[in-house]
Amino acid sequence: MSKPDLNIAMKSLREYIEVIEAEQAPAPAARRMVVPEHITNRYMRGKCFVLALALNRALKWPLYGMFLGDEMHHAFVRDPKTGMALDIRGLIPMSEVPSGSGADAESELRAVTKKEIMATVFSIDPADTREANKIVSTYFWWVGNAECSGRDASFMS
Repeated sequence: MSKPDLNIAMKSLREYIEVIEAEQAPAPAARRMVVPEHITNRYMRGKCFVLALALNRALKWPLYGMFLGDEMHHAFVRDPKTGMALDIRGLIPMSEVPSGSGADAESELRAVTKKEIMATVFSIDPADTREANKIVSTYFWWVGNAECSGRDASFMS
């Protein structure tokens, strides 16, 4: 085989490998996070506020809160393109936000500001912020990648 023929064969092989790898990659919608249960519990029982702020900083997605009466019980962000909620459980429909958060279906979901979250928690320990940033870069690296917006949460420190 001549050198030009070998180059053509190598290029074809590389293209073939790229096609196979693309076919084996999970579809974006099929990506599921595997967050250890103790971490999920922590961010579903009190630390959701700091995680929502970390996700907001990383993705620039709007903050949302779940209210029972005037009291905010859960915080998360909402994907502006799909309308899906994002918290420690991953991307979920807005209708599923109350499930597992100790609230009922009668809770109100609405956009909130950082100021409203801070009024709920009063202060956030810097160690909690660092931990939430690590959670975002470890478990939410796929959010915003490829077909979404191209943002990478790992830049947070």
